[in-house]
Amino acid sequence: MQPEPVRYSRSHSVPDRYAPPLRDEAAAIKEVLASGILSGGAQVVADYEAALADRFGAAHAIAVSSGTSALHAVLHVLRVGPGTEVMVPATAPLPTAFPILTAGAAPVIVDVADGTLGLDPDDVARKLTARTVAALSLPLWGYPAAVTPAAQVLTEAGVPIIEDAAQAHGTRIGGRRAGTLGLAGCFSTHDRKLLSTGEGGFILTNDDAIAEKAQTYTRLGHLTGRQHGAQGRSRPEHRMRCGSTASALSGEAARAVGVREAQ
Repeated sequence: MQPEPVRYSRSHSVPDRYAPPLRDEAAAIKEVLASGILSGGAQVVADYEAALADRFGAAHAIAVSSGTSALHAVLHVLRVGPGTEVMVPATAPLPTAFPILTAGAAPVIVDVADGTLGLDPDDVARKLTARTVAALSLPLWGYPAAVTPAAQVLTEAGVPIIEDAAQAHGTRIGGRRAGTLGLAGCFSTHDRKLLSTGEGGFILTNDDAIAEKAQTYTRLGHLTGRQHGAQGRSRPEHRMRCGSTASALSGEAARAVGVREAQ
């Protein structure tokens, strides 16, 4: 027998989050705790990254500590910094712009095309400058953002498209998943996202060089626990890697998503 739906009233507001059915999260976390390896060097993290790459059809997946870390790392790889500009759609929430500001660059607000979340190619052309280093595309709430209309303008200018797909796990456009349409896709697995681990994020890319540099930047110069990492680098490296418990949670949540997609 189906339970009665909860009706809105002033004393009982509508919950603002989606609670997916539990799978084997507790067992997965227990297994990680029993292993004694809780950092990003655990095998479960590599397994999680491989599963993400396979599900999204990307060559590389790099698990990180948050969606903000994902954006920050990709912007760093693209040499975004003081004196540079990054195009941001007018629909973007503040967290999309924060990593740009943290890098010391200027976010340039660009209008979206009528009836879409995609960047308006005419406004892109108007606001392109010699300082433009990247353009962010932003699918929101599961709705896709077409990159094709503005892609030609940006490609001719040598400006890569980065997708902030924090709210578009599994979203498809033209048969391809959001997060795989640009040079790199940045995702969040925050508690309020479609795929949740409480906190976390990941980067998708088909570019080997971008993947290598993002891994180096987010893992203390490729510090793996088996060697001392990259030495003598002129730019600082950070620890932004996703931990093993979050990866275990993500793996189970992703499997639940896969079951629902199959149904």
